[in-house]
Amino acid sequence: MGKLGVQTEIKVKQNSVTVIYFAASENDIRQAINEFEKQSYPEKQLAIFIQDIENFSDINHIYNDYQSEKVAIYLVDYLDHYSDFFTLFSTDFMTMWNDKHFYGRNYLKDLMLASIYTDADFIGKSSYFLFEHEELASVNQLSEYIYTSELLPSRSIIRTDFSFKKGLNVVLEEFRQDHNLAPYMSQGAKFFSSDKFNFIENGGRATKSLSDQVEI
Repeated sequence: MGKLGVQTEIKVKQNSVTVIYFAASENDIRQAINEFEKQSYPEKQLAIFIQDIENFSDINHIYNDYQSEKVAIYLVDYLDHYSDFFTLFSTDFMTMWNDKHFYGRNYLKDLMLASIYTDADFIGKSSYFLFEHEELASVNQLSEYIYTSELLPSRSIIRTDFSFKKGLNVVLEEFRQDHNLAPYMSQGAKFFSSDKFNFIENGGRATKSLSDQVEI
């Protein structure tokens, strides 16, 4: 309550996040946008990277028809014009998506909420669900809500102002190949593991009845 008995509302700033996706075809672009739009978290952007322009018969059509206020399309070679991710994306965090995994509609919300109460540079899911043998398995069940020593880009958000001390091309390729982020601990990076929900490793083929079990 404020003075004179007037109730005041304290607004917490929502951090913003850019979803990174590599596209090899126009269908990949449509799929990325479709999955991106399903995400419930509002402060989001989508960055689609094209590595081989030869895969697209009309690149101008791609730019004109798919770019928007929320969606940007880049040629990987264009990264030479930027020195850091914060300048490129202008969001607080970034994350790499891999379409072989399942990302629930609250996946971004889940991790971005964690960014409010931890100062970690990398926030992800060290504990997670795994789809194998047509069933769900729970991995690292004791690794929820704790600081950890390793995470993968495909199930993490990363501060865009973190200094990787490498070229953006090199770092993005590491993200695309889903290299473990653990080596960045030697540069002072902090890792935090959120909960295991809203994500399934290798869950792109999981049935809806299985994916419904991990969404909260």
